[in-house]
Amino acid sequence: MRQALKDAVRAQRESIQADILNLIAMNSENPPGREEAVAHYVGDRLLALGAEVDYQVVRPGRPNVIGVLDFGPGPSLMLNAHTDTVPVGASGVRLLEPVLRDGKVFGRGACDDKGGLVAMLATCAAAVELKRAGHDIRGTLVLAGVMGEETSGEGTRYLTQHGPLSDYAVVGEPTELLPVLGHKGSWRKRISIHGRAAHSSDPSLGNNAIYGAALIALEVDAWNSRMKETSVSPYGSPAVSANVISGGDQVIIIADECSLDIDRRMLPGETEEMVDAEFSEVLDTLHGRYPELSVEISDLGLGKSPALLDSESVLAVTILKSAREVTGLGEVGPVFVGGTDMTFLMAAGVPTVIFGPGSIKDAHTTGEFVSLADLELAAEVYLNLLCKLAME
Repeated sequence: MRQALKDAVRAQRESIQADILNLIAMNSENPPGREEAVAHYVGDRLLALGAEVDYQVVRPGRPNVIGVLDFGPGPSLMLNAHTDTVPVGASGVRLLEPVLRDGKVFGRGACDDKGGLVAMLATCAAAVELKRAGHDIRGTLVLAGVMGEETSGEGTRYLTQHGPLSDYAVVGEPTELLPVLGHKGSWRKRISIHGRAAHSSDPSLGNNAIYGAALIALEVDAWNSRMKETSVSPYGSPAVSANVISGGDQVIIIADECSLDIDRRMLPGETEEMVDAEFSEVLDTLHGRYPELSVEISDLGLGKSPALLDSESVLAVTILKSAREVTGLGEVGPVFVGGTDMTFLMAAGVPTVIFGPGSIKDAHTTGEFVSLADLELAAEVYLNLLCKLAME
């Protein structure tokens, strides 16, 4: 059966290359959210395989695409990948013009997350061909192409509320083909600093909100250093940074308003309430030195709780076996550094792992790429997982 799986995926080689090139060329930047073309491309491919396809319109022009392949009695496995990408930024449309070179495909979304999506499409196609050839393929395979992951995870949150849910799930983020059992979470807040305006000819008459933001930013940096020095977690150290600042109206006016956006990465086991308390201590320290500091805290709505799957669970043990047989890599990867939609699936009671082609180190960069060989290997691991879960 192992050779049959390999041959079935290898038979998808031309489709894999065509799919990754086509999908990268589709602009699905988020924000603003342009996932519709990608969703319909995936939906058309799934319909051609005989899947039952549904478009969940989460927002106008921004659907999830859900394809279901029922192979008979057995567990259900969801392959979940997001259809949006981060914006191309100053690099412009060049990143939307995929480049194939030395077996690698370069372009926006190559590994985050269109590579994972393409590997999942190849898995579906290979499973259908194996079933038609009389092989023992059982269970239900669900491919979920979800919108909005790069911001709030709105697509997967919608899916967990409206279905379908599955017995198991794999989120296809770039893990260098290592099974990953958890991810760090994110706490993202906007700190609005309130000052007092005055004519810039006499700054002492005002209270400069930009200075207050600067004080907070420096204290955030010190907070980050303390965490790195004291963390003893097996999941690495948490991190915090101040990354967006905005304030002031004119150069001749002492700024009475300034805002600072802060990102705090949480380890499995940490909660938003715990981080709230940490930041309160930071502000208390500053208030003791600068009693005029006046702030207001608001949630950016972009946070994701950390998640972790039990290493002894059926899914964790089975994907490790599946990956080892295909890639020869016999270890579990480190906790994923970024937040993923795993957190929403786990909260809905669906055991979930993270596994996909490419490296998170290349995601969001101007040199983002994925290798065609890794797309094949990822598809083979997904297919092997489906077969092994049916035997549990």
